[in-house]
Amino acid sequence: MIARPQALPVNFGGIPDDIRAHPDWVLWGYIFEDGVWKKMPFTTSIKRASTTDPKTWASFDDVWDFAMLNPDYGIGIVLTQNIDGIDLDDCRDATTGALTEIANKTLTEVDGYAEVSPSGTGIKLFTISNLAASSQVKGVKDSLGEQETQIDIELYKHNTGRFFTVTGHALNGHNALPMFEQDVGWLVEMTGAKNEAADSTDDDLLNLKAPIEGWD
Repeated sequence: MIARPQALPVNFGGIPDDIRAHPDWVLWGYIFEDGVWKKMPFTTSIKRASTTDPKTWASFDDVWDFAMLNPDYGIGIVLTQNIDGIDLDDCRDATTGALTEIANKTLTEVDGYAEVSPSGTGIKLFTISNLAASSQVKGVKDSLGEQETQIDIELYKHNTGRFFTVTGHALNGHNALPMFEQDVGWLVEMTGAKNEAADSTDDDLLNLKAPIEGWD
């Protein structure tokens, strides 16, 4: 069996107050399914959590208390209320911390709380945006210094049944949610999706997208 991935330990002190105040938290742990390790949300009683069932969510303090005593579990946020998520995979050198051009551009143009992903090779950005619908794309051409590379881009609108891991390994200058809605249209274009209001409705059930195979 493939070795279990090693996740960054949670740096609780690096998680800003406005993220801690978010009410919808879960634990997460690695499970081995279909030949790969996947990140699975759990409740504080170590039952499977659902990203569409608020009864399986908890407060930050509850997941913090559990994870402090059980380091095999991380913590995560269900993207509800007004928090949208941007997930860039394979955009960071885990040794040097260097970021690709698209990652740097995203952090320059989009305000929000940003941190290193559990693998150390990606970043996550929690923000308030004009994102109309979730979209994902793999293998976007990018560059890390003089080296050409490819990254994956995932954009998740709030209230569409997604959760993000939270590590607390914050990126300097991105330590709070923004006061104003951020324009992510240019980033949406990279996924080949549209960012029009017509793509979304006020009905959360209609907006809900099933998990894509191979994606966390």
